[in-house]
Amino acid sequence: TATNFQSFTALAAEINVCGIGGPLTVTVAPNSGPYDERFVLNQIVGASAINTITINGNNNLLTWDGTISDQRATVLLNGTDYISINNLKIESRNLTQAHGIQFISGADYNNITNCEVMVNKTVTTSLVAGIVMSASLTSSTTAGNTGNYNTITNTKITGGYYGATVMGTSTTVYGQSNKFIGCTLEDFYLYGI
Repeated sequence: TATNFQSFTALAAEINVCGIGGPLTVTVAPNSGPYDERFVLNQIVGASAINTITINGNNNLLTWDGTISDQRATVLLNGTDYISINNLKIESRNLTQAHGIQFISGADYNNITNCEVMVNKTVTTSLVAGIVMSASLTSSTTAGNTGNYNTITNTKITGGYYGATVMGTSTTVYGQSNKFIGCTLEDFYLYGI
């Protein structure tokens, strides 16, 4: 309806600019996808441990082709804190450069729960990964302030050169308290995590 967001892009545009004034829950209408677009969230004004953002995906598919090198992530959490994404299928379709979900610029205290993340299963290039904590928009493994205290729970990650990457601020200083709990990683080329 006219009072509902019609796309993930419209939702992101609104909260990236306006912020939030209290806890926000967004429920994606069942069987309303697929959504062929990116979901890019920046640091959201007002988001906190009390004022969280929850996206309930209702098992809809969010898919993206990632043909532009620095726009390869279907879901980009760019300094985004205190967001939970639940029950969403996330696909990055590009065969040579794809990230399903990327945490960058200090994206902290986020939760990905009961999701499915899919990237190319036949890839042999390191530019494709399911979940990425990397300080570069064009690399899966660049050290920097990617994010801390993020939890990925009961999520299936399929394909990629890497199933997931978790980079810290340097090769000797790792990200803190990023957790993968009860997840399945399959059909990756070289490394699971």
